[in-house]
This record gives sequence, structure tokens and C-alpha cells, in this order.
Amino acid sequence: DKQLVLKWLQYQLQHPQEFCKKIQHLYVHPTETSYDEFTFKDGRIFEFYSAPVLSSNGSYYGRIWYNRDITERKHSEAALRETEEKYRTLIELAGDAIIVVDAQTEIILDANRMAEKMLGYDHSEIVGLHQTEIQPQKKLEQYSEIFQQHVESCGVFKTELELRHKDGTLVPMEVSATVVDAQGKRLVQGTFRDIGDRKQPEKAPKQAKTARGDPP
Repeated sequence: DKQLVLKWLQYQLQHPQEFCKKIQHLYVHPTETSYDEFTFKDGRIFEFYSAPVLSSNGSYYGRIWYNRDITERKHSEAALRETEEKYRTLIELAGDAIIVVDAQTEIILDANRMAEKMLGYDHSEIVGLHQTEIQPQKKLEQYSEIFQQHVESCGVFKTELELRHKDGTLVPMEVSATVVDAQGKRLVQGTFRDIGDRKQPEKAPKQAKTARGDPP
């Protein structure tokens, strides 16, 4: 009996008033299709799909209902969101710049706050740039070759290079990059550390030699 089933569901659900409200709405709007998710008192989560049965001329015959236990899927989705949120927090709190690039298109997909600070871009500005747009023009070919070799080897790559600040100045960086596969894409995640302070003492002896007229 339909009424007995409805009463049983109301007793089992955590929020039966929401379910009753949906039922009443469908009675008033019989030609509507609906999809809802309801949680039972024992913690299970079910999806409820309902669609009208209509004749060829649009006459209403009744309604079919379909429900499925999606508890495991919802728990997996919640666990994934929690993991992503923790990962995002760690990335944002990192003391180094982190930039994620699509290995195929070389488009920047993500960057943390330190990357924004080091390069002078807002997040909305840097995401979507081709990585060559933050590289020195004179070294594009060299950097492209390094990038492709790294993607093909799929290993961890470490080197020193320069990135171009939004104002055009070059920022010396120490980079460690890793190739990862996520969501059907191959990505390159690079961690960049500003080594400008370390480079200054290296330049001083060269500048002194030049001032004395000594050969480099």
C-alpha cells in the first residue's frame, strides 16, 4: 500500500518533513520530474528519482519511483573533499611558490599565494597564462626543452632558473618539479624558491673584478 510505504519512509528518514513537502509538491505538479537525496536515521543516504508516466497526448497515467543506496559514494566524495581541502590549505601555507601546469598545453592551472607574491600576479591573472609568459624571452627554447624532457622522464626535476615578474624583472629561482596524473590529465607541479639573496654574494666578486679591470 502506497500510504504505508510513505509512513514507513517518514519514520525512517532524518528529516521526514522535507520528504513530505516534496511528495505534496509532486501531487500538485504531476508532470514534473524530480531528483532528491535523503538521509535515513541509520546514516544511509538514498537518491530518489521520480518521473511521470504520460500518454502520447500528454494524459497523466501515474508516476514511477526509483531509489538507490548511494551511501558509499557520498562518503567517498566527502573524504575526497576533505583531502582536497587539507591539500589546498598546505599549498596555501607553503613558504615557497607552487605552480601547477598542464603538461600537454603548458597552461598554468593553479598557483598558491606565495607564487602570486613572488611574481606580482593575482590568482585570477596567473591562472590561464601559458607558462612561457612568466619565463625570460631569451630562454624560452632552453626552458621548453627542459620541460619536455622532464615530462617524458616523469621523474623529479631540480634546477635553477629565472621567472619573469609581472613588472618585467627576472627573479632567480630554485625549482623542484614533479609529474603527476590527476583527473585524467598529466600535470607538472613545481615548487619555486626565491634565491635572489643567495645570488647577490655570487655577483659581488664578479662586479669587483669588473671595477678593477680584471678578466672575468
